[in-house]
Amino acid sequence: MASPPAPWLSWDDVRRVRETLNRHRFLLMRRPEQVKDEERGVAEALLSSPVGTALQTIYSFLLDWYGLWTDDAGNRRTLDEAYTYYTAWRSNPDCQGLPALRRAQERVTEAKLECVSQFLRHPGWEATSNGMERGGRAFRHRQSPHFKLRSAATIERAVVIAAMRKKEKAMRPQVTVVNPCARGRKPKVMSVA
Repeated sequence: MASPPAPWLSWDDVRRVRETLNRHRFLLMRRPEQVKDEERGVAEALLSSPVGTALQTIYSFLLDWYGLWTDDAGNRRTLDEAYTYYTAWRSNPDCQGLPALRRAQERVTEAKLECVSQFLRHPGWEATSNGMERGGRAFRHRQSPHFKLRSAATIERAVVIAAMRKKEKAMRPQVTVVNPCARGRKPKVMSVA
């Protein structure tokens, strides 16, 4: 069997790093403060492996993306600061060498950044979560057939009604059937071992 490419010492090392990366592939997608202590060693081992230079580029790309929205202290950036960091993030030469990162940079245009950075324009707004996104999407789906026929008052009432229905469903007591009737059901056959 041929020996592995230059930075690798053996095929077992290749296999071990591949399996670790496959098992912990989302570990490097987290913010550093969200990584647990026991996972930190795995992340450091992956970043110091022979594929660590590419992983470090991907990891720094992601950290720079997170840095668009908050500074090192975790405070929200201003819109001007975000655009300054966006320009640096988009023109990062290290990321141009990896096709997937280059495509990601090309996809996030200024128009796209304008859409996703609305919360920076309004200091009272929070950055959205997945739950808020799902709620907004569900609302838009309910509106699509007759979007132009509604006034602001009827849209507000539709939101209130949807919230009330959700609250009623959540507060409805759960009914558990203690002893259901067995009439009409096939008898259970118990196996004797």
